Amino acid sequence: MKQLTILLSALIMFSCSNMDKKHEKSLETSLKTEKTEKNTVNTVKSDFSNPAIIYGSDFFTFFKSLNKLGKFDEMVKFTSSESLDKYGESHLKSYYSNKFTNVSNCKLTNIEKVSESQYKMFYINEEIATKKSFQLDVVIENDSTKLVLNKQYPFK
Repeated sequence: MKQLTILLSALIMFSCSNMDKKHEKSLETSLKTEKTEKNTVNTVKSDFSNPAIIYGSDFFTFFKSLNKLGKFDEMVKFTSSESLDKYGESHLKSYYSNKFTNVSNCKLTNIEKVSESQYKMFYINEEIATKKSFQLDVVIENDSTKLVLNKQYPFK
């Protein structure tokens, strides 16, 4: 009887120690998986060739966010070559930093294709219970939507 009790207790101890090792191994592999997942960098590529959909928004909302972040160099990159030739890069940077009207509550209402690469985008803005409509002219250059700058609202 003593031998049977010793044998059973040894089996129980041995099986419990194996369970701990199995649990440690599964925990160890899950930690390794988490470490490799944390080191992986996900890159998001965006297509700037559709003026109505850029990062889940429209071109002007994207352009306003660049202004709010003070990224005037990026704003110049999203300005058409026609406007760059007409005004110059340094003038555009200062113009965007000083003359860009804050158009917080604007909504894209319509987009009209003028030619293969030119669009007119129509917006409505509500400021202090007053609705104001305006249009932006954009062009697709090098697979990116770029602003054709007309010095009118929202660019005073």
